[in-house]
Amino acid sequence: MTDMPKPTAEDIAASNEFGRRLQEAMAALSEKSRLVLLLTSMDGHSLEEVAELLQLPVGTVKSRLHSARKQLAEKLR
Repeated sequence: MTDMPKPTAEDIAASNEFGRRLQEAMAALSEKSRLVLLLTSMDGHSLEEVAELLQLPVGTVKSRLHSARKQLAEKLR
């Protein structure tokens, strides 16, 4: 097993900064967009599972997910 290098203080600070920015960007999304993004990206649910959970058409889930990802990317730039 290869030893991974320990993170430097700069690495930790950059990681913490990105985490803060990510939380702010997620909080700025609408609740509907945030929920679809979390269910698919974080919880690993399929589009079909999310559609069933939220009682929405799969197309609506796809649209919300695309929009959420686009908004998140813009906010993180």
